[in-house]
Amino acid sequence: MNEQTRVELKSAIKIHQEMVKYRDEQYINMIQQINTRAKAILTDDMGSQFVSNCGRDLAGELVRNFFDTSDYNITVDQMAIRILRFTYEDEYDPLSQKGDGENIKKNLYNYNDTVSSTLNQIVTDIDQNQEKLFNKEAVWNNSKERYENKYEDRQMIEREKNKYYESVKNPDGSVRDEYTEQVGENTIDKNGRESRRQQVDHTQSLSAAKYNAKYITDEGKEALKSFYNSADNFAMMDSVANQSKGDVKVFDKNGNDITHRATPEQIADAICERWENTKKESTKNELTDKGYLNEDGKVPKSVRKNLIDNLRHSQNEESKVILKNTKYDVVASDAAKHTKESIGKIIAGQIIYYAAPPLIYELKCLLKNKNAKLEEVLQSLGESAKRIGKYVISKLKDIFSNVLFNSLKKFVKSFMDILIYTVKATVKKLLKIAKNLLLSIVDAVRIIADKNTSAAEKADSVFNLFGVTITSCVIEVLFEIVAKALHIPSPLDEIILGPLQILVTVVCTNLTMLVLHKLDLFDVRFGFKINAVKKIFEEERALYAQKMQIAEQNSNIQINEIIKRAREESLQIYNDLMEMDPKTQSVRGQLEGINTMFSMNINFDAEWMKFIGIDWIQQIGDSKY
Repeated sequence: MNEQTRVELKSAIKIHQEMVKYRDEQYINMIQQINTRAKAILTDDMGSQFVSNCGRDLAGELVRNFFDTSDYNITVDQMAIRILRFTYEDEYDPLSQKGDGENIKKNLYNYNDTVSSTLNQIVTDIDQNQEKLFNKEAVWNNSKERYENKYEDRQMIEREKNKYYESVKNPDGSVRDEYTEQVGENTIDKNGRESRRQQVDHTQSLSAAKYNAKYITDEGKEALKSFYNSADNFAMMDSVANQSKGDVKVFDKNGNDITHRATPEQIADAICERWENTKKESTKNELTDKGYLNEDGKVPKSVRKNLIDNLRHSQNEESKVILKNTKYDVVASDAAKHTKESIGKIIAGQIIYYAAPPLIYELKCLLKNKNAKLEEVLQSLGESAKRIGKYVISKLKDIFSNVLFNSLKKFVKSFMDILIYTVKATVKKLLKIAKNLLLSIVDAVRIIADKNTSAAEKADSVFNLFGVTITSCVIEVLFEIVAKALHIPSPLDEIILGPLQILVTVVCTNLTMLVLHKLDLFDVRFGFKINAVKKIFEEERALYAQKMQIAEQNSNIQINEIIKRAREESLQIYNDLMEMDPKTQSVRGQLEGINTMFSMNINFDAEWMKFIGIDWIQQIGDSKY
């Protein structure tokens, strides 16, 4: 029998034993992998997660705010990660995760813009439609024998001034200066006529009073005139201070008159600067004597504070009149116009979001094959184009939904921005907060309408959404307080506090989100972790089963091959034994085959010698000698 065909059946047992050993090793490895991966999920690395999220959000915010990318509704950090991680089987898709913490933060950041073409257009449109509220006409003065410019509404103005004086005068006829708290005495002019020293001053001057002819109704125009000549815009001021103050104006860095939308601080600073730069010595002495200047020639903090408080009160009351008499249908029409103008960017953002990642993915795949010929490259390009087209088509429903939703948010955003830039002071801040809350409600409705999330997940997402929204509102208020406390002049407040507010908002919203995730009030994070751990078990079990299947297949192939060869050899031995003549032929070869096949380890030479007695004779000989 051929030596190569001999088979040891014992090797089949060894293969099976090795298979059992490999199975045990892989099972232990599976348990170790499950423990390691589960520990990573159950252990929250708050510090590194916080730093990573802040870095990403800050990068996205800097690009969005300073490169006017809000209308694309996707930040640069989201897009970068989506491109880097993209595969057709497992894509990073933040826009589909409507209630995810990252998506909530990005939506919140997008509520407000510092640089925006739409915002610039809104402000420009409002400025261009400003018209003077009070006009003057030439009136003949008989005593001076000349024409003088007088307000057309001078009779109403004087009537309301006298009414205010009567309401604030003391029983002895004197009045208290509302800026210095001094009680003023009467003065006598060069003609011997006596008059009160304090005058009724318009907190917001009539010369700077304007109204928006586009958005304010005719009734609103008259209501604004009444407001400007009411107690809400009057204050008793020393006559010298009033005359030296004049009709101050505020200008931006380009020299444009922005008095009609200047802040109380800006107007107060302009008034203080006018008093402090008074050239006439006698006037400066009187301002010092009456408390409008201190010994250093500067306006006391108390006077400046009273100026700001009166201006803020006046602007807030004016804003209430504006909001009550606004043509909201015209505002809505303009908001729709701004939304229509931005629809191109909104659609472009969706196309970039869904087309760029697969395109770059396909290019990377093509570049891996450096030895490809031109014909192969062209064929691959055609196949890549088909895959990209198929992918984008599969996302058309999402693209359409996102375009509609982002257009709605753009309309709400533009509508509120128009209102915000038509009002002043605290009302303006309140409208900004109202805009954030309104946009949060819009986002909350979409989260609630999502059919792919549970009730607990929706509740958790909405709670997180309003949590970070309130945080941003608090930051807005705090920065207003800081700006007032530091007395930072415009436009330095925007240059310094603007970027700082972005940074603080990013840090605080991320901190708020981490705290809310840690609290996990609706057990959503816990549920996510449990599901993730279950997924780990399923993945590791599937991997273990796959390895065992492959190993068993290989071992079974080897064992079956051994058994097959053993059967063939056994059959050959059987046939040989049946055909041979024991008287003339040796069965040694067949016996050796059986001995090898079953690993019997029989030494036929020794056994034969023992059988014929040679082994016994040898033992006698050894004992004799």
